[in-house]
Amino acid sequence: MKNSPVACCVTPGSMSGETEPAETLLGGRVRMAGQEQGLKTTTDTVMLAAAVAVRDGARVLDAGCGAGGAMLCLAWRLPSTRITGLERDPVLAGLARRNIALNDVAARVCVHEGDIADAHGLGERFDAVMTNPPHLDARRARTPREPRRAGAMVETMPLEDWIGHCLKGLANKGSIVLVHRAERLGDILGILAKKGTGAVDIMPLLPRDDGSPAKRVLVRAAKGSARPLRLLPGLVLHGGDGRYSPQAQRVLEDGAALKWR
Repeated sequence: MKNSPVACCVTPGSMSGETEPAETLLGGRVRMAGQEQGLKTTTDTVMLAAAVAVRDGARVLDAGCGAGGAMLCLAWRLPSTRITGLERDPVLAGLARRNIALNDVAARVCVHEGDIADAHGLGERFDAVMTNPPHLDARRARTPREPRRAGAMVETMPLEDWIGHCLKGLANKGSIVLVHRAERLGDILGILAKKGTGAVDIMPLLPRDDGSPAKRVLVRAAKGSARPLRLLPGLVLHGGDGRYSPQAQRVLEDGAALKWR
């Protein structure tokens, strides 16, 4: 599956009395301004937010939140959640704050500028951590020329350390949800087993309905749980006509949750 931008339109948005163009997610329910300064929101981002399942009033951390797309999609779907973003790039952190203001959710969504290694030092434990880590191994990948794109795509620390820092920020029985390349699934499962994390659920994201293998996977696990691993049916993203499948469209356009059944 190509990690492609989500289909969106551009509409005028208002913030602090100024008008600026804003792309929209979830069929216009979420507005994202300033995308020319950052990275386009992708299907990975929206699927990650849709995969978070928490109780009312839960505290959620978005580790490596970028411009805030996943946070804002989650905030729209679960209006009682309190969401904290952590982003090391100061430009993207500032962009996330702009988008929080644009969507009028500053009362329960905030951003801290810092490294993922600071996740456990935010002063609270979270009921869930969602994360879309950099997917490319710096030892093997061709680094993008644009520094901001490179920072989002290329690992700056081992995946085991990234996941470990996320787990440190979790409350007991809290869940981690991440999206990653399918080829790294073995590494992810090994890391979670090493960290003593159970109740692992795997949902493949299938690019088409023609039997093509998954390029991405969603993985969820719970801290302090011993429930056995479950491999769920894959979610087909596109039909033979290239359009989103009905199930994918319900998530990407209607803001529906993914069901960990």
